[in-house]
Amino acid sequence: MRGYFAASRSLYILIGVSIALLTIVLLIGLIVSLIRRPDQVEAGLLPTPFESPSETATLAGPTVNSTWTASPTVTITGTATVTHTPTLTRTPTPTRRPIVRMPTSGPSISNTQIPIVTAHPTKTPVLTATRVPFPSTGVGTPISPLLPTPAVPPCIFDGSAMYCETQITIPTVDYSQALIYPMSFPYPSMNFDKLGDVVSTSYPIIILENDSLRLAFLPSLGGRLYQIRDKQTGQDILYNNPIITPTHWGPYQMQWWLAIGGMEWAFPVEEHGYTWGLPWEAAPSLNSDGSVGITLSYNEAVRHLSVIVMITLPPAGRSFTITTSLTNSGDLTTAAQYWIDASLLAGPGMHVAMPTAFMKVNSVSPEESIKSGSIISWDDTMADWGRWRWWFSGFAQDITGSGIEMRGAGSGPGLRRDFNPSVTPGLKLFTFGPESSVPADLNGLPYFEVWGGISPTFNTEVTLLSGETIEWSETWTVIDR
Repeated sequence: MRGYFAASRSLYILIGVSIALLTIVLLIGLIVSLIRRPDQVEAGLLPTPFESPSETATLAGPTVNSTWTASPTVTITGTATVTHTPTLTRTPTPTRRPIVRMPTSGPSISNTQIPIVTAHPTKTPVLTATRVPFPSTGVGTPISPLLPTPAVPPCIFDGSAMYCETQITIPTVDYSQALIYPMSFPYPSMNFDKLGDVVSTSYPIIILENDSLRLAFLPSLGGRLYQIRDKQTGQDILYNNPIITPTHWGPYQMQWWLAIGGMEWAFPVEEHGYTWGLPWEAAPSLNSDGSVGITLSYNEAVRHLSVIVMITLPPAGRSFTITTSLTNSGDLTTAAQYWIDASLLAGPGMHVAMPTAFMKVNSVSPEESIKSGSIISWDDTMADWGRWRWWFSGFAQDITGSGIEMRGAGSGPGLRRDFNPSVTPGLKLFTFGPESSVPADLNGLPYFEVWGGISPTFNTEVTLLSGETIEWSETWTVIDR
């Protein structure tokens, strides 16, 4: 009898252990089934780690009330919707930052939600150009022949300073389906494998004009000063990429940037900042002194920085002023960078006169004899075309003046920036060289950038207490060759 009970006890123990092992196996299988496998993510069967499965973002082109009475060419209008449709659902945590949206009180541009493109038009061939989809490296096949820079339409000028609002059509690589919205960061990243074709895209544009200059702004693309036309010579000053193209440059949190050109307001971090492709509020105005102006504003979500950029064009002359104010709108102390980045066409005839005798190398092509981080002697010939084979960038050391002159390729006019080095001590130059293929890969031509900022380099930031404001003005003037 004892043997019987002992055998029964052993059997029960064996059954119990088997059930426990089976339960463990089932639990492991369930856990594995819930883990997102890389092959499923790559195939699109599951959302990427940066996608929001339960989120739907709608793109809508902003409405512009045009006061420009001529008939601008508007190739494309329309809306599009980007919808994530993965097989899993996920509830965002309460700490998730909301997607950045355009402020709600714009004077002439209706509310626009991220993504950055303000209209997702029907795909229309751009002249005879075709585009091969980007490979995984994100390097595109150059358009051939190269398309001309889009022309900025003029106002109906009556002799006094004025402004007008209309549309401009710019060929753009369709990136609306390639945007990725992280769960813990309010600005999108990019899946370069999902870039589309080149499409003609219509953007709202605001123009300030007097007897000598025409300034054109793109509120929906970072509020940038897109182009400066010198009416005395009939020439444009700034570089514009013929095709707006996503690149792998930009801040490390985003890992991309739109190659557009013009003059950017780059903040709150280094490398073009976060808001270069987002819609800004824009309010043009006629002032009592006969000048005309535009006020651009943006409330940044990461560093809680409220930025106001006011550009004033006097009734006559080839100068304009840029007044910038930065306010810490958060409850805590914040730190940030702010840079104005002007792009001009690089090539034979380019020249930059910087008020410094020394430059700290930020980055340089490996073929050069100097290394990043080194201090080199500098004179006005160091930025001439051909001095650097592939690329060069550096920060001015020990600034000795308050003005910098820059002239693009060719024989046309240039720009002079007059600034207060005690407020904006940062001065940076970036330029491509004649052997670089990067601009052509991005559907453009070589260009160089002249930066001015409130911090000396990309490695330093300015601290603002809660409610503190920094404000300064600088003058930009079109100068002859």
